[in-house]
Amino acid sequence: MSYCVLIATGLTITVGVRMTGKVVFLIRSSDTARRDAVLSAKPAGWKLSLVDPDEGEEQIAKELEDAQFLLALGGRVSSEVLKTAKQLKLIQAWGMGTDHLPVRWCIENGIFVANAGGANAIAVAEHTVLLMLACLKRFTAFNHSIREGSFLGTNGNAGSH
Repeated sequence: MSYCVLIATGLTITVGVRMTGKVVFLIRSSDTARRDAVLSAKPAGWKLSLVDPDEGEEQIAKELEDAQFLLALGGRVSSEVLKTAKQLKLIQAWGMGTDHLPVRWCIENGIFVANAGGANAIAVAEHTVLLMLACLKRFTAFNHSIREGSFLGTNGNAGSH
């Protein structure tokens, strides 16, 4: 029995390992932080192939020919490319959306598609509260005035009234 559990939250990666087969990781070569995070968490048994989506569909299709799993972070993957992936079992989208994947085609052809929906829900909520407080407390105006050498007091005038 083979299975893979990959939970990505920011750059924290937890991997449950009892998996055999080839994993293709579709990621732009410029995204070094995530690339390094995945490489550092890669279990010994994984056959991991890193593919930049900018290399084109032909290269992606070639790498997927013998792959069982696709971890899609960047770029679109067409059903034409996936037709070459005769052993593909699962496509894991890195984020919330799956609009860059042919989900209906995958379902019709027995390929599971998963996303990481909700993985960043707490961080998004915290960021939202932070932005609301920044607006309420006029953070950008005060930050700007301090950088210019003047301090806007609480009533908006220079000084600390």
